[in-house]
Amino acid sequence: MTETHYTTSEEEWDRHKDIIRNLYVEENKTLEELMALMLRHHSFRATKKMYNTRFAKWGLHKYKREDEMMAILSKKTERAAVGKKSAFQLRGRQVDMENAERYLKRKGITTRDIMAWRATGATTPPGLRCYTPEPIRPYPAAPKVFHIPESLFADIQTYFMGSFEAGTWISKGVEHLCFSIKANHTPSKVFDDVR
Repeated sequence: MTETHYTTSEEEWDRHKDIIRNLYVEENKTLEELMALMLRHHSFRATKKMYNTRFAKWGLHKYKREDEMMAILSKKTERAAVGKKSAFQLRGRQVDMENAERYLKRKGITTRDIMAWRATGATTPPGLRCYTPEPIRPYPAAPKVFHIPESLFADIQTYFMGSFEAGTWISKGVEHLCFSIKANHTPSKVFDDVR
């Protein structure tokens, strides 16, 4: 299939760069969705090839490249060896370390591969930032006077949640009272009248 030829000026591309980046990378639109949205909402016409050429020129990548993942995993391994936690941003977006670990497994990359990659003298890719994440601060402890009521409410919450999860209690929505499915627990007329 032959693509239609469009001429799109440098100024038009620059004017729409942020919108294109946001739709394609941040909102994770497919190239076809991006093209349709840009045409419909911005009267911006370009072929797939033009978009892909522009993405390469802008250094716009939707997915992490292998050299970026190797740099992330290398830095993480290096910092973990000295007991440091690591967090990463790539091109301004937070890197999900669970995704990085899945990438490792999917590609069959071992710690030895990461060390060999590091030994080649590879540099950190542009747009990759490594930092130590802020520690998660626990809530301050409640004063001693609240320990018993706090424990009591936690037990009540556990009982209620457990009753619903086990199916012992059933709710028919906000407008109705909850009731027990056990035979010896019949709903009381008194409670129905309270509503």
